[in-house]
Amino acid sequence: MPLESIIETIVLYVFLQKSLAGLKRINLEGLRWRVFDAKARLDHYSFPVLGRLASQISTIIQAKDKPTYTPYCDDGDICVVLNAKDVCVTKRKITDKYIGHLKETSLKNQMAKDPTEVIRKVVLCMLPRNKLRDVHCSFLCFDFFLLLK
Repeated sequence: MPLESIIETIVLYVFLQKSLAGLKRINLEGLRWRVFDAKARLDHYSFPVLGRLASQISTIIQAKDKPTYTPYCDDGDICVVLNAKDVCVTKRKITDKYIGHLKETSLKNQMAKDPTEVIRKVVLCMLPRNKLRDVHCSFLCFDFFLLLK
């Protein structure tokens, strides 16, 4: 091997050691609480659409946003969804679509009845179908006190 390639390999190794040294200092143990607001804010251009909100929640519940992700562990964080009754869907899905692929109750009727169940079912469908599915789904919480108002 030429001397230049050996030096480049050593420099790369030292650089990676220094850049990954900060990872050891990050405390990733234990559960963190993540709060999501499902209410559409008119002053911002980012509307929390049901599918995008559920996609973010399912990623956090599975701990895929952490560098220590392992598919067989339940290291995810607890997600709290605020203002679940104010979540929006695009176009005419509120009247045309049926939650859970069954033509029994439309999405509009289900949102009027229990909006938390709609978000729970959408997140449940985005989780992998394995033994940890129910454990991951238990990390999802809602603001029950605000729903009673």
